[in-house]
Amino acid sequence: MGVEFNDREIERMLKDVEKKVSKPVDVPTTGSEAAAVRKIKDELKRRGVTPNDAEIKKMVRDNRKGK
Repeated sequence: MGVEFNDREIERMLKDVEKKVSKPVDVPTTGSEAAAVRKIKDELKRRGVTPNDAEIKKMVRDNRKGK
């Protein structure tokens, strides 16, 4: 028994993922780091993306440092 791939469905799924992650994320530059992380996590969850806490913290820190 082999695995069959539906090319149309794979293409649809890729477009859906691209749509969810292609929009820029607004990184708050004021307030606490914890509040900024929560805001970004909430935004990504609304888009249907499972956020990675460590990457979000890094994003906030880098943005606030001007990187």
